[in-house]
Amino acid sequence: MLEGLLDEAGADTHVVVKASNGSVERENELIRALVEAGIAGLILLPSTTRFLPPAALELVMREFPVVVLDRSYADVPVSAVFSDNAASAQRATEYLVDLGHTRLGFVASASEVSTTSERHGGYVRAHAVRHVPLDAARQLTDLTSTLPGSVAPRAEVEAEIDRLTGFVRADPATTGYLVTEYNLAVMLREACLRAGLSVPDDVSIVCFDHPTAFSDRELFRFTHVEQDQPELGRRAVQRLLEQIGGGTGTAVAKIEVPSAFVLAESTAPARRLARHPDEG
Repeated sequence: MLEGLLDEAGADTHVVVKASNGSVERENELIRALVEAGIAGLILLPSTTRFLPPAALELVMREFPVVVLDRSYADVPVSAVFSDNAASAQRATEYLVDLGHTRLGFVASASEVSTTSERHGGYVRAHAVRHVPLDAARQLTDLTSTLPGSVAPRAEVEAEIDRLTGFVRADPATTGYLVTEYNLAVMLREACLRAGLSVPDDVSIVCFDHPTAFSDRELFRFTHVEQDQPELGRRAVQRLLEQIGGGTGTAVAKIEVPSAFVLAESTAPARRLARHPDEG
């Protein structure tokens, strides 16, 4: 996203980059300092979407140019640029169903951002559209080792892989998983291996995003949703400059950027479906 943002800014627009590392308090401090320094507009990737940081909300109420990046606020009159998270999650989940995986799991971090809730919403909708039973017990959504600003030691990561191993072992009938981020998918694959299951022979995994290290032939590649992150950055700059320019550009705009679906090594047709006790 930063690459696209800087590319769109070009030589005429000066960009100052600050990082809050997931701290709302730090976000407030940085926003206030930037405004005092004389910025003309703000692009914000907030650490939570439970609320807009107070310093940012003050700017919105003053009609100061603000664009939220990679997040969305349904009830706040602020422009935002974000991926089609719900639609992509639905597509990914339906793809697993099309492969014959009729009992699915969902893995996410404890992140309090709209991207996670939207992806979960797409996962749920796919179950309804495809008439597949949804089991809340097959959803693990409180992992913390991958949260922004986390400096989780190896012991904490190992503990969460152990939790994932137990989660996988608890129901052998679950053969397909949607995971909200790449690093959690890596941990889930390790958990499957520890549970004696092969990916994709026994279990299929689809995640969001993936490293682009194509020169690394040893890197296991997951079937994934590929967000157009450079385009997110570009569209955020475009929208902010429109706001700064005034006129019709000051209207609130919610801009959804399409994602791609990339097939790789982590998914295959269901070959061994264990019968769940509830299915008789």
